[in-house]
Amino acid sequence: MANPPVPFFAQTAVLDKYIHSPNPGVEPEILEIIIEALKTKPELREYFFRNGPNPVWAKILWEHGFFQTPPLPLETKEGSFLRHWDVQIYLDMVADQVPEIVLQHVLEFQGHGWYISRALHALVKTPSEIIEQAVPKLLEWLKDPTIASHIDDESCELMFKLAEGRRKAPTFALFKALTTPVQKGPPESTTYEFWSGAAVQTTAEHLLDRKDFRRSLLQILEDLDLLKYSETLEENLRSLLDMEAQIYSQPRLKNSSWWRSAIEDTSQDFLDRDRDNLLSSLRSGLESQLKIDANLVSPIIARFLSNPYRLFYRLGLYLLSVKPDHFIEIVTQILLTPDNYADDEIRHEFFTLLEATFRLLTYEQQDTILSIILNGPPQAKLNTLAQRFANESEEDTRKLIEKYIKRWMRDRLWMVRDYLLPVHQEILREIVVELGEPEHPTFLTWTSKGYWVKQVPPLTDQELAEITPLELVQFLNNWKPDSQQRFGPTEISYEGLASSLGKLVVGSFDKYSPYLYELAAARADYATSILNHLSEPEYEITNWDALLGLCESLLANDTFRKSSETTKGNWKWVRSAIVKILEKGLRKNTPYEQIERFRDLLLILTDDPSPTPEEDRPPEGQFGHSDPMAVAINYTRPMAVNALIEYARVRANNLNIGDVDFSAANRLEDEVQKTLSNKLVPSLEPSLAVRSVFGGCTDILYWLNKEWWLSNLDAIFPDVIDSDSLLLFAAAWDSFITRPFHIYLFDYLRPKYLQAITLAAKGQSTKPSFYSPISYLAGHLFWEYLLGGTELPKPINLDDSLLKIFFTKTTPESRGLAVATCSQILRRHQNVILKYWPKVRAFWEWRAYEASAAGYTVDFQDEMIHFAEILPIVPESETLNSLWNLLETLLPYVTRSEYRNHGWDSVEEFLLTRFEHEPVRSIQFYNLLWNQRKTRPNWYHHSDEAIKLVTLAIENPLSRHDAFRLIDFLARWGDYTFKSLYERYS
Repeated sequence: MANPPVPFFAQTAVLDKYIHSPNPGVEPEILEIIIEALKTKPELREYFFRNGPNPVWAKILWEHGFFQTPPLPLETKEGSFLRHWDVQIYLDMVADQVPEIVLQHVLEFQGHGWYISRALHALVKTPSEIIEQAVPKLLEWLKDPTIASHIDDESCELMFKLAEGRRKAPTFALFKALTTPVQKGPPESTTYEFWSGAAVQTTAEHLLDRKDFRRSLLQILEDLDLLKYSETLEENLRSLLDMEAQIYSQPRLKNSSWWRSAIEDTSQDFLDRDRDNLLSSLRSGLESQLKIDANLVSPIIARFLSNPYRLFYRLGLYLLSVKPDHFIEIVTQILLTPDNYADDEIRHEFFTLLEATFRLLTYEQQDTILSIILNGPPQAKLNTLAQRFANESEEDTRKLIEKYIKRWMRDRLWMVRDYLLPVHQEILREIVVELGEPEHPTFLTWTSKGYWVKQVPPLTDQELAEITPLELVQFLNNWKPDSQQRFGPTEISYEGLASSLGKLVVGSFDKYSPYLYELAAARADYATSILNHLSEPEYEITNWDALLGLCESLLANDTFRKSSETTKGNWKWVRSAIVKILEKGLRKNTPYEQIERFRDLLLILTDDPSPTPEEDRPPEGQFGHSDPMAVAINYTRPMAVNALIEYARVRANNLNIGDVDFSAANRLEDEVQKTLSNKLVPSLEPSLAVRSVFGGCTDILYWLNKEWWLSNLDAIFPDVIDSDSLLLFAAAWDSFITRPFHIYLFDYLRPKYLQAITLAAKGQSTKPSFYSPISYLAGHLFWEYLLGGTELPKPINLDDSLLKIFFTKTTPESRGLAVATCSQILRRHQNVILKYWPKVRAFWEWRAYEASAAGYTVDFQDEMIHFAEILPIVPESETLNSLWNLLETLLPYVTRSEYRNHGWDSVEEFLLTRFEHEPVRSIQFYNLLWNQRKTRPNWYHHSDEAIKLVTLAIENPLSRHDAFRLIDFLARWGDYTFKSLYERYS
């Protein structure tokens, strides 16, 4: 078995006879050989354990020391990782059949907490009497924080298993340990950390979580011994409060319960802190028992009511309200104590108790309570409030105090409203008429769940439609939202009215067209909404005269044209909405007879104040930072410049000069040309967003006036001599480079491409979030390389290509992006690779040579992975032999990662396409691919192409030998995917 030349599956065939044998020790000599092989042959050991050995092997393995030492951690560049321990996984599978071995493993193991957790996972499958023997060891581990965090879940499972076996003492020993509070770490902010409950947790943090699946299992512990269960939770809750108070050096905090709005679970307490979970579990257990046997809980309630911790006093009040008739004497004493009515900390539980119990009292007792309520708050409280109101409010202090007294009385009378005499009912009714009904009277404060606030108009759409246009104008000018309206899911606002107005005008445009200016001028929100609704793609504008008249009238008003924020809203969005309307007209249904009005409006808007210098260059972290293109599509001035260029294109086409030779026509009007020229003067127009528009429109500007374009080329793409010129160049260039490549522009722009390459090599360019300038630059350079000559040089020479300069100067990361772009181009346009394959191959061969000359360093990793992606689409005229040198260059790179990559997948796909004509060569290279790997890959399944390739190879007599070699290689790595193929053809 140990002879290396023996094929792997030949060795495992012998091993198979003993793996599942019920008596593997019957032949001691063979057993020793197997044990030695398992210790020295990792591939056989893996095969052994993956095939599920008979449970009798557990004792044999224990006796031979297999459970003593876990595997060494896996060291990677990302850090150190624990490996799975094969023998421990096996033990977990057979734990129920070998409980003694599991117990021995738990009691004797010393190591990392994760391996301890796996041992305990196996222990869960053993009988409760076995588990009980391990509890002392388990309690010892739970005291060690470095181990406890790894074993808390398994410890919970063991506790429940013991509880099911009615083993009370070990169950509650574990329960106490698992709910013991422990400090997380030093608090960063005393107040914040206390209220968030972030500094202390229970050992098993999720055991008592109300959302956890174990919540129902706690009933098992309650049924086992409720008093012990409650006593443990009470003790640990008190310890947690003590610990938090000590951590923050604030002893008073342990007696404070303000962090909890109500003892029961409500929407007001949603953090699920451990102190909340301890309280909820304690309350739930006692409440359940109270309904069954109140006498059993009576001493606990009495203890709570005499407890100095306010939280436990409130818990006692809550339990009284669950079954008040059983505790009527205690309840009566509490309700007849005047101070309780003014104690805000116990308010919720006291009010609830009052509501539940008032009906049980005598008439005399009820009268006493009503007297307490009608006497109002304590005078000391009123004096304090009067002082605060005088300092903090401009309103009349006396009126505020009167209002407070009425609210105080209302909330308490409301709790007993069903049992009031007529005289008291009238008092309550009068207060409710004045103040309204209390929404949540038992709570001092109430926070509603979050919701989106919907902006709505003051009138319905139908009501707005029924108003005459003139009345609507008057309404818009006079209406204001109520500043005192209550916060809620809807808000009556200008925004809501504007939305309805826009829909109304678009729906009946002819009706409102004579009043468009008056409607829009009433407020910027109204104008924006009207224009935005009209600019929607589905709306067809037919009355351009009225619409352009609206735009002209708005821009004729200096306030609307030049300002942003006014008392009537933000007018800069109105102006950008005007540009959108004009763009829509230019691109869809331009009324040519009105086109000069388009031009005049756009000329005004090209001097718009938006964006400001701050808006044009947003700071880091804000939208548009280092991305002038993003700013350009969101602010008026660059939008207007872009629309003006589009206007010039539309006009030229309408004048039938679109087909005239580039060099023979000037398609720009003087006024438009002058405006564009001014926008290229940094002192007049410093906006990077505007400059990006010129870069994006380069091909159109060339067509409109080649002579003007050439004379302004250095203005559009300035030479980089300082930081300002760098920003201007990058803004225009990054916009230009995202547009399709045009070969007719290249010769003029070659110096600009060279400058861009130099800047890219230095890392000096804008860095937009949504695209990579490097990728687009590489795409342009690749197209120029492919299209840059009708005759292919022989041999092909890259020396004059900017593509070569790019790869010579830039970083490995940039080169990887470049090849990814080239690969993407070829895969999208497969006709290109057929036509220009010699150039593509020459480019690839050059990069492969450079990688080889550099010793196959990681600097070429990304390049070679993306070159491999081209393989599935190379011309069929290429064979494995003709490509062999290139394929060998890929080997160090596609095999370097522990994970499958696109390069690896592409090689498999390529080999499958070549198998029919080159079966032996295909499987031979696939063998090379696997043999090149230094470590076992981190994936579990082969691709469909790989499975088909190996299947075809083993079915073919010519390639079968190499297929066997590959299968044997994979099997030694624990990959048995092709075992059935091996057995069928061997």
